[in-house]
Amino acid sequence: MEKYELPLVFFTVLSQMSVGMALVLTWRTLRGEVEGQRFYWLATGLVLALASIAAILHLAHPDRAYNALINLRHAWLSREILGATLFGAAVGVTFLAKGHKAMALIASVFGVLLVAVQGMTYAAPAMVAIANGFTMLLFFITVWVMGCAAIPLLKLRPAVPALRQGIVVCIAVLIA
Repeated sequence: MEKYELPLVFFTVLSQMSVGMALVLTWRTLRGEVEGQRFYWLATGLVLALASIAAILHLAHPDRAYNALINLRHAWLSREILGATLFGAAVGVTFLAKGHKAMALIASVFGVLLVAVQGMTYAAPAMVAIANGFTMLLFFITVWVMGCAAIPLLKLRPAVPALRQGIVVCIAVLIA
């Protein structure tokens, strides 16, 4: 891997971590554990903002970043940028709504769609070695593990059983 590709790795992993955080927060909101807490959604949005900064650092001309949205009909990369923008907006609205259940659920749906689009971005026919569902599976495992691992950073009760299960699934998938 070339060093100029590292920002894309940071974008992908941090955005998936943000989606994982949103999913865990939504689950806990639906269970009545964290509703009304803006800080958690702010932290989720900040992780996504760091991911977006990393994505911009990859561009040769950051001032022309808006051009990434031009080819939405044909390019998964353009759809990925749109997905990240929609997920970020949904997280922002959830923050403003103080983590309301409906908004948290909408943010989580946008997050899952973002990861699915990321998987399709990397499943390009030109990249034969990774043009399959395995990459997307690993992306969703990353969401699971990183989301559970980030929860203690929010000073919430750790999701240890879910984290353990995610790590076991990751190891099993890599061995298989």
